[in-house]
Amino acid sequence: MKFSFVIFFNLLVLNGVLFSLDKSKIEFDANIRERFELWDGMNAKNYGDDSSKAIGSLDDKILYQRLIAGFIFHPDKSVNLSAHLQDSRAFGWSLRDSKEPDAFKIRAKNTERPYYIMNPGEEFFEIYDLYIEYKFIKNLSFKMGRQKIAYGDDRIFGPGEWVNTGRWTWDSLKVSYKDNSNFIDVFVGGTKIYEPKKISIPFKDTEFWDGGLYSHYELEKIGSIEPFYAIKKEGSADYANIFNFTRQWLGSRLFSNDLNNFVYDFTFAKELGDESGKSIDAYGMAAKLGYQFNNFKTKPLLALREIYASGGKKLIAR
Repeated sequence: MKFSFVIFFNLLVLNGVLFSLDKSKIEFDANIRERFELWDGMNAKNYGDDSSKAIGSLDDKILYQRLIAGFIFHPDKSVNLSAHLQDSRAFGWSLRDSKEPDAFKIRAKNTERPYYIMNPGEEFFEIYDLYIEYKFIKNLSFKMGRQKIAYGDDRIFGPGEWVNTGRWTWDSLKVSYKDNSNFIDVFVGGTKIYEPKKISIPFKDTEFWDGGLYSHYELEKIGSIEPFYAIKKEGSADYANIFNFTRQWLGSRLFSNDLNNFVYDFTFAKELGDESGKSIDAYGMAAKLGYQFNNFKTKPLLALREIYASGGKKLIAR
């Protein structure tokens, strides 16, 4: 019986503006994150198998490094142009691309091709973002190109920042309507693959084609409600494009971070759709209820959480 554990430390996170020629026009910025992880008895592709044919080491000592650098250009008050590169390295990793180039290929069992790669640890000199944002009128804007899409507690739409490369990056068109703190976003596009040695051109190789709606509305004296909808289909990358499915999610989040010192956060999502002619029917819930001790200087929070997923019912052919 194997005992496996992971210890990690965020050693350094630096983020800020490097310099600006004219801050009203252009800003150069950078972010560097250093994280150390110590693994025992497992790795991302191997759970306790220490045989000679097993993949990777079971006792990695890894220094993850991620650097993001680039600029944001404001030709006028209604337009933003953003361009950043990302370089992700994993020093000491037994699954690094130079040693195990096939470790993170997604493909059918016992086949070589077609495939696409989703490497969570390494991606060299990749396009992190590349988009134009334009504000039509006071409350309406759009953003077109490579971007991160994340909302709320990152549970429904999140950036996947835990992994070193960042799991969810969109090549998307997003249209936003905002009225003070209330907003509605509608977006459509695809999520990129993560291949260390190949630059991913926006909108070219996607793992999934996706679309969605996310909104936020503040309820007086109660909290906030965030209805959402999402749809996902097979992407354009090799192997991803051979699938045939349509998955849809519909739900809402209701929360408050300060209701007379009480904190609550409830999310419900219903999943529908079909895959290869079989129906999908599932749902999930997440709940948090707590009390914030605002009379203390550090304002500690005591909370209970519960997460439940129904799991998909046995797929039934139509």
